[in-house]
Amino acid sequence: MEAKSHSHSEQSHSHSEQLEMENEKMREALRVYKLEQENLQLKKELESLGMLPQQPVDPASRRVTMHDEQGGEGVEDVTESMKMKVEVERSRKREVIEILDSSSEEEVGSDDDDDDDDDDSELDSDDCSGSEADSDSDSERGTTTTTTATKKKTAPKTAKPKNNRLSPLEVRLEEKDVPSAPGRRDVGDEDDSQTTTATTANGIVLESTNGAEDLQAKVKDRIVKMLNVGLSGGSTEAEAQQAMKLAQRLMKKNNIRQVEMMKERNGGEIKTDEGTLKGGLVTVKLYNRKGNVELSTMPRWLDFLQRPVANNFGVKGYHTRMRAKKDGKARFTMTFYGIYSNCQLAAWAFKVSAEKISTMMNSHTPLTNGISLLQGGSKAAFTRNARMSYALGMVDGLKRSVNESKKREEERREERLRRARLAIKNGEAFEESDSDEGGWGGGGGGFGDVDFDFDFGGGLGGGAGVGESDSDSDDDMPISSLPLVKEVKEEKKVKLENMRRATQVVAQLEKENNFQLALIDHNKAIAESVLKKGDIKLKAGRKKVKINRNSSSYVKGKEDSKEIDLDQKAITNVSNRSKL
Repeated sequence: MEAKSHSHSEQSHSHSEQLEMENEKMREALRVYKLEQENLQLKKELESLGMLPQQPVDPASRRVTMHDEQGGEGVEDVTESMKMKVEVERSRKREVIEILDSSSEEEVGSDDDDDDDDDDSELDSDDCSGSEADSDSDSERGTTTTTTATKKKTAPKTAKPKNNRLSPLEVRLEEKDVPSAPGRRDVGDEDDSQTTTATTANGIVLESTNGAEDLQAKVKDRIVKMLNVGLSGGSTEAEAQQAMKLAQRLMKKNNIRQVEMMKERNGGEIKTDEGTLKGGLVTVKLYNRKGNVELSTMPRWLDFLQRPVANNFGVKGYHTRMRAKKDGKARFTMTFYGIYSNCQLAAWAFKVSAEKISTMMNSHTPLTNGISLLQGGSKAAFTRNARMSYALGMVDGLKRSVNESKKREEERREERLRRARLAIKNGEAFEESDSDEGGWGGGGGGFGDVDFDFDFGGGLGGGAGVGESDSDSDDDMPISSLPLVKEVKEEKKVKLENMRRATQVVAQLEKENNFQLALIDHNKAIAESVLKKGDIKLKAGRKKVKINRNSSSYVKGKEDSKEIDLDQKAITNVSNRSKL
């Protein structure tokens, strides 16, 4: 018996050892798989960033090789220099994520530059005369010195910073018209500034340093930080769009708050020349970057671009054509007018959007159309037409995006108000949601359309209702019915509380709608006032000559316009395209 028990124990021990070995093998396989996935992810990131070396890797480069316990060679890791590059990009992305996490109605932060991802390209001769901008070759990208068995070990060299690749088109703003950038102090700012606060009727507390203008400067500071995050080459499309959503909401909310404060201070009247909602205009100049000369022709896509930009920021725009006396050449400028602070943001968004589209347009490679070439057209003319069509497609895509966004915003506002009113009717709790699509489906669930006077018939002893006094109902009811009465009373109490809260929400939403309408009227009055004050008379431009667009390039441009999301002011990389 003991021998049998001993044999069984040995078998159990052997089985346990076998299971442990199998588990160890599975853990080792999982570790190897994770390493493979990490290496694959690193290589994908490098490919998306355009950092993979064009030539085969030098065998002398130091590489890290993993070995398993049996001495066999395992998964080969990427080079340390490649890891360093990826780590830099990851740290940059972490900064963007931290900004998005901390970006609320009150605080955001980023110091990203907006010109880091500009690319070399050349302007089409029909648009803006120019050629390819100078840049460092890919071979000048920073690398780390490696060691070999035959060469003497040397200290690692410092990576050479690659010059920014610049757009061939440059849009210039005057210093006074540039919105406050991250880390930049406005002229006249002092360290010993005094902070004041103002509280609106609905409890909104606004902090201001040296008055309302400094409050507006703080808001612009935050909006520009968000704009720069959206322009960062290291940010993903989702991160950029989220940052720009916050920027748009902050700008609109600030304008509405200023309307509220002005109406309360001026007895319901909004003055067109007062405070942070005062009118003004911002003019930008258009330059060929390489020649450092102003454009003598206005590209059609650039003229069309100001329309969705102005519409998105609630301002208006026009372009001016002037002829210089020295050389007789025409000069073009673009002007945004309306609420001055909004004009600053519109001009800034126009600058970064125009320069980005210019770069993307001139890096666009059209599909060859043999029929056009056989009909006598040159390859250069075909390429110019295709790139112009590509840019027009991008602008049309932006215009559609802005219009759809405004329509969705109006629908969401109406849906919120409808749901709040329905909550009052049904005694349901009104809950805000991130997306209002689908609504409440007619207020399903909850209490439906029941009246406030609950009538339970004979089950409560003679048809006593909740609306009657406690002395009349509790004394005449059976003891078994008392818990039900308490439950009904509690439901009614909750329903009344829901009605009270929903009523407050409706009042607030209606108030916001009134301020929104007042802001629209103010924008219109401000625009007319600016033109009148500057004695500016607008007239219709020349009739545009119809061009034969390249359909494939135009469609491609509309598709790529999603990467320049003006509704959220986001400008991100185009998929399957090298870093801009």
